[in-house]
Amino acid sequence: MALVVAGCQSSGVGQRKAERKAAYLSLSAESRRLVDKGRIQDGMDTNAVFIAWGRPTAALHFDVPAGKQEVWTYERNWTFVKTERVQSSVYPGRIRYKTVTQRIPTTYAARSVVFVGGKVVQWKESPPPYVDHPMQDPDRSGRMF
Repeated sequence: MALVVAGCQSSGVGQRKAERKAAYLSLSAESRRLVDKGRIQDGMDTNAVFIAWGRPTAALHFDVPAGKQEVWTYERNWTFVKTERVQSSVYPGRIRYKTVTQRIPTTYAARSVVFVGGKVVQWKESPPPYVDHPMQDPDRSGRMF
C-alpha cells in the first residue's frame, strides 16, 4: 500500500513540488496545506497555482490599469452525449420510434485563474456543460408537443 501512495505522490502535485522546490518551501504553512490538496486561494502566486493545478492549457497576458494581468485556463476532456428519439418506421396507423445516442468527445474550460501583479485575484472551477435535452414523447400523430 505504501508503494501505491508513494507512486501517486510522485506524479501530479508531488512531481511539481519537486520541480519547484524553492517556490514550494517559500509558501506559508497554510498555502502549502492547500497546494498539497490541489487547492488555491486569492493572493497565491503563479508558482503556487502551478504546483497545485499544473501547467495551464492556455495563458493569456493583458495590460490593464491595475497592472499586468494574466489569465490561465485549464481544459478537461468531456464527452457530449446527445440522445434523441427518431422515427424508425411507419406502419399503417402506427409510427415507431427509436432512441439514438451520440457520444462526441470534446473539451471544456474546467478552471480559470486571474493574476494581477503575479497574484491570484480571481479563480473559478466550472462543472461540465449540460446540453443534452431529452425530447418529449410524440403523440400518436407523430407531432412533437
